[in-house]
Amino acid sequence: MIDSSTDFYSFKSGIQVKPYKELMIGEKYSTDAFLTVIITTYNRLVLLQEAIESALNQRGDLKYNILVVDNCSSCYLSNYMLDKYRKKNIRIVRNKENLGMFGNMNQGAALAKTKYICFLHDDDLYCPEFVESVASILNLKSWIKALHVGVACKQKDGSLHNYILSNHLSANKSKDYSLIFRGPGAPTGLIVDREAFIYYGGYNTDYYPTSDYCFACLFAHYENYYKCAKTLCVYRLEDNASLREETLTSFVYNDCFLHDFIMKQYNIPKFIRAKILGFLVDDQEKMLREKYNSHFSFRLRNTLDIDKGVFKFSYLVLRFFIEVYFRVFSFLHQR
Repeated sequence: MIDSSTDFYSFKSGIQVKPYKELMIGEKYSTDAFLTVIITTYNRLVLLQEAIESALNQRGDLKYNILVVDNCSSCYLSNYMLDKYRKKNIRIVRNKENLGMFGNMNQGAALAKTKYICFLHDDDLYCPEFVESVASILNLKSWIKALHVGVACKQKDGSLHNYILSNHLSANKSKDYSLIFRGPGAPTGLIVDREAFIYYGGYNTDYYPTSDYCFACLFAHYENYYKCAKTLCVYRLEDNASLREETLTSFVYNDCFLHDFIMKQYNIPKFIRAKILGFLVDDQEKMLREKYNSHFSFRLRNTLDIDKGVFKFSYLVLRFFIEVYFRVFSFLHQR
């Protein structure tokens, strides 16, 4: 549960493996691989096969693994499907109980053995150049502990929504304060050093449904967190928990406390924080209506210490000076 007392930069190190059943280890699965693609799945066999195929059909000859973690689905993988992937670089396990979305992702990180891990939900896809592009960055910049690549959002009608596709491969460093205004995006686009992910406790399930965003800010506060503009993943909008009004409300509610917490670390005065938060809440509410649920309305504004409305021009002026201040503050405290 997130509230005004939450310390987003505290963490409990380590992730414990939960009970599971081994379904299959493919002949080409290797702990010497460069990367493990962790595919988390629950009751979506058709979409899962599409996700697996996108992870398999990668360009180049880099050695990587695919780890499928079934979150105790009520439907079972067929023998045909298991046999189909037996000679591939795939391992498939099935949890003995449902661990929740972020608990299942932590399970995958604990079970993987490679230097880097990345996440792919069963309803999302990787572009064919994903592994090759990620490797080209990380091999040149080995100090990068986490890399978030571009993600395109695919609507049910097949259109790509609200994302600018880019072929720009270079990666730029992000700090916690920069993620206030430019969030990291879906965890499908995250590639992270496995030991570092485990050290920082992985995704804090108490922060659902924004555990991934909270982790990104935590990681960017302590480590080298980079973002790459090149679009290498596709996030598919499906009928899932993210579309429910209570989940969308939690997105806005949790993010408000997270943004306020980060600004407090840089000693931003309360009246300025309230104005920034007021616009961010308005903007996020509009985005969620356009992207997920046209009827969504955030009804908890009165419970939060934020301004009720801010003109966009005023917000942009405030944001410019705040971002300059963030950079100066960060520079001075690094010396």
